[in-house]
Amino acid sequence: MSGSLIPKFAMIDNFLPTESAQALLDHALENAGLFEPAKVVDTGSHEVKAHHRQALATADLGDARSQFTAAVEAHFEYLCKAVGIAPFPIAAWDVEMAAHRDGGFFNEHIDTKTAANRDQHIGDRMISMVYYLHRPEVAFTGGDLLLKPYLGNAEAVRITPEHNRLVAFPSIARHQVETVHVPGDAWQDARFSINCWLLRSSGDQA
Repeated sequence: MSGSLIPKFAMIDNFLPTESAQALLDHALENAGLFEPAKVVDTGSHEVKAHHRQALATADLGDARSQFTAAVEAHFEYLCKAVGIAPFPIAAWDVEMAAHRDGGFFNEHIDTKTAANRDQHIGDRMISMVYYLHRPEVAFTGGDLLLKPYLGNAEAVRITPEHNRLVAFPSIARHQVETVHVPGDAWQDARFSINCWLLRSSGDQA
C-alpha cells in the first residue's frame, strides 16, 4: 500500500515549557468535578454514546489555556505543512480537556463534520490535535492513538501517550483511541489530554 495513503502527522515532544505543562496537569488533577461524560456528534445531535466513546471531558482548561493556545498559534504554519494542509485563517477553535479512566476508549471516527451536522458549525475542522498530560509515575497502560490509512488495510500509525507531547493530523483522517487500563481507577492515574481542533470557515477554499 502506498505510503501516501497514510495520514501525515506532526509530533512535538516537550511542546510546552515545563511550568505550563504542570499547570495544565494540576488543573486536571484538582478539578475532577468539572468533568462530565464526553459527548460525540452524530447526525446533528451532541450526546453521550458510551458504546462509541467512554471518557470524561470539560471545556475548562484553567489559567494555562492561553499558554496552550499561544503555543499552537506559534507552531501553526509548521503544523499545516507537516499534516499537508495549506495555512488558512482560523475561524474558530474547539478545545476540551479529556480524562480516560479505566476502560476508557474512543472507537474509530473522523473529526470533520459532514452531512446533517455540518451546518451547525461555524466552519470545518481542518487540523486535529491531541496534547497528552499525566503524572511522571505512569499508572495507566494502553490508550495509544491509532491513525488509520485513508484507503486499504495498511498498518496504522501508532502513537503512545507521553506527557507534554502534541500530535497533530488532518481532521479527515480516521483514528481511534485504544482502551485505557488504570489499575485501581484512581483519578490521578488517568490518561489526561487536551483535544483541540482548528476550524476553517466553510466558505473558504483550500
